[in-house]
Parts: sequence; C-alpha cells; structure tokens
Amino acid sequence: MTTFPNRWQDPGMRSLFVVLVALLVACQPPAQKPPSGPPTGGCAATDAAQCLVNQMACAATSTGPSCQSCDYTTYASATGACLPIEGTPMFHDFPEQTIGAGSEAGGECRSWTLGNEEELWIGAVELVQNEQSHHSNWTWAPDTDFPGPDGIWSCGTRSYGFFEGGAAGGVLFAQSTQAPHEVERFPPGAGFRVPPHVRIISDIHLLNASSKSVTGHAHLVLYTHPAAEITTQLRVSHLEYDDIHIAPHTLARLTSNCSVAQQASAATGTPYGGKVYYALPHTHTLATSYKLGILGGPSDGEKLLDLGGYNGVAHGRAFDPPIDFTGANGFSLTCEYDNTRDIQVNWGVGTDEMCEGFVWTDSSVFFQSRVSYGVDEGLDGDMRVFDGPCDTVIVSH
Repeated sequence: MTTFPNRWQDPGMRSLFVVLVALLVACQPPAQKPPSGPPTGGCAATDAAQCLVNQMACAATSTGPSCQSCDYTTYASATGACLPIEGTPMFHDFPEQTIGAGSEAGGECRSWTLGNEEELWIGAVELVQNEQSHHSNWTWAPDTDFPGPDGIWSCGTRSYGFFEGGAAGGVLFAQSTQAPHEVERFPPGAGFRVPPHVRIISDIHLLNASSKSVTGHAHLVLYTHPAAEITTQLRVSHLEYDDIHIAPHTLARLTSNCSVAQQASAATGTPYGGKVYYALPHTHTLATSYKLGILGGPSDGEKLLDLGGYNGVAHGRAFDPPIDFTGANGFSLTCEYDNTRDIQVNWGVGTDEMCEGFVWTDSSVFFQSRVSYGVDEGLDGDMRVFDGPCDTVIVSH
C-alpha cells in the first residue's frame, strides 16, 4: 500500500505545455522516510514489466513474484525496484474534504500559487491522495488568471475548466482513475518548463463507493531540476473520444485514428515526428480494454499502452529509452466497454464513461484531438463498433 507522509499540514485548448517546481514553498515538506522498495532478486524481467503496467515494483516472496506499490517519494523502476524520485522537491498540501458514503462530488477546483520569480524545469510530478479522488487534471496558468484565494473554490465562479487552463498556460499532470498514488516521471534529462509567476489548478472529482464517509486530502510534489540538466524539452498532446453512447447491456469498441502530421508540418514547415517519453490513459469502471498506439510510419501499430479493464491504480508509463515515432501520421486510440447496466452510458462523470490519452513528446508541436462525432460501424461478433475522425488543433512554439 502507498504510505503517506508522516506529517501533514492544514493550511485549487489550446495550448498544452508543462512544468513546475523550485525554490521556496509556502508549506514545509512532510517528514520523509528513507526510500524503500522490493529487491529485484527473484523477479524476472517479465515479472517486473507486468508490475510496471500498474506503476508497481516486483518483490520476491515465498510464493513467487509479487507486485507491490512504491512508497511516497519513490517510483517503480524498470528494474523492478522502488527508487527515489530525482530532483529538488516542492511540496503542497491541499485542504481536507469529506465525501459521504456512496456519494460523488464535482464542480469545485483547487489552486496553489507558486510565487516563483524564475522559470521552473520539472522532471517529475507526484500525487498522493486519500480523499477518494476519482480523477483530476492539473494545469498551470499565469497567476493573474483565474484570480482569487488559493484552496478549494467553485470552478464556475472563476470560469475555469481544463481546456481554459490549458489555453492560458499548459498541462501539468493527470491522475489515473481512482489512483491513490501516481508518479509522472520522465527519463533523466527530459522535462518541461513553466514560466515565472504561475498558479497550479486542478478540477476536483470525488467518488466514494464505500459504505463509510471519507475525509482526506491531496498532496502534490513537484520535482525541479536546474535548466542545464534538462536537455530535452517535452510537450503534452491530448486525445479524447467525446461521442460516447453505449446502449444498455452492450459491448462497445470506440476507435479513432488521429492523423496530425499534415497539420503539424504545415504549422512548422518541417516533417512531423519525435519521441514519446510518457503516456497516460483515462477511462472509468466499465472499460475492459484500452489501447494507445502509433499511427503510420515505420512504427505503425506499436502500442504505447495496452491495458485490460479498470483496476483503480496508476497507469502512467514512462519510456526509457523513448519510443521513436518519426515518420508517423499521429496516434490511434481504442477503448472497449461492457455496459452491464440497465441504462445508456454516455460521455461524462458518475455512471458515464470517458476515453482519453495524454502523450508527452519532444516534438516541436503539440495538439488537442477530439472525436465529436462517431459512426456506428455495426457488429464485430458481439461487439458494437464505433469509429470517428479527430478534430485537431495544433500548437507550435
């Protein structure tokens, strides 16, 4: 199980970009334990790889290899061990929240104004939460945008949304569905930049499926590096399938091929391509399969993420070495669902579903692709198949 810090303090598209971390922090860092983790002995490379899919390390036990969560301030490495997250940490605790038994809550946001006088270069972001956070998207924006006191506040009162935050600044982090501990860590030398004077903002979506009320909070850590250590600047692209309509007691597959190369080349005057350093999925509990892959080019069909059903743990994946997509047209996204309910499932929160992917690359362009209209292609066995074109906005810097 993920362990929280020993000491907590009480004290909130168009452009996508990222980074954080740095100098002084309003709150003191929590007490830290020495990094700990399972040994690699007794775990084969295939065992470690299977554990890594869920951001877990591999431990040798008397009954054989076992996947185990890593402690706070550590990450699951490809070797099968938990290792300390590199960089200078910048900590922040957000206020406590209470969510009732069998309840869901949304519509609120939280913010943390960094007060950074200089740019920050981020190599990793860590989220630890025990508030029943179902999912959260984190952005950074100039601290003059979405003004007001930090803490928890109504998103609507400041006209904040994920795309508005991304357009004002950039994307910082995204949480896998219901994950209590997640580390977005890039290979050494890779990271993203945030300019001076920024505010970090996230939406809040709590879902408590238990029979007891829960009181908890979110804890965010930014791991910064000197600019000289970041030799590869990353940018994040986002894909999502919005036109979700799954009939009761129906198996469904949603697929889209997001071809962005032509638009990207037109924006930059150079061929589209680069390398993928990190990828993250997002679905809800009805998902039975998730695939995010490279579309076209020499690596056509290569899967960045190939997951089974929802299991409530972290699924963000770092690639070291990174995956080359030079010559590719873009990315493909496929989500499969089993709607066991008596009601239709649409796009949304609660009993509804989502199908999204985040991809961090070293490309000079990044994009936002959305499927707003899907076509019913008929049945593939018992599976109802939908396919839709991506509506894409390209951003270049």
